[in-house]
Amino acid sequence: MCTLDFPWGHVRLTPAEFEEYVCRYRPHESLHALDFYHSSFQVPRLSMGEMASFTIRHRFEILEWRRSKARYQDHYSALDEQVLDECLAQHPAVTVDDLMTTSYTMVLRKR
Repeated sequence: MCTLDFPWGHVRLTPAEFEEYVCRYRPHESLHALDFYHSSFQVPRLSMGEMASFTIRHRFEILEWRRSKARYQDHYSALDEQVLDECLAQHPAVTVDDLMTTSYTMVLRKR
């Protein structure tokens, strides 16, 4: 519900811009998309580096970390400096790796 009509739109826009975009261009799904964006979609929004720091700070050891990128390998051509700068303006800790990873799984152990 949060995939917009331009690459990494959900990362490039502020929450208010996301809401405006969805209400204007996708009104038939806006209520569901906004609910998903605010309560289910990467909440809290953390980069993978922030997630690693968070888990370590809360006394977990990362035993394994698997990333899935296969589906987005063709997206590298769309990730130019302007797009990355727009993403960084909203999420200063985001990396190219964050943008190209579709999902990840962590196995943790409490210390």
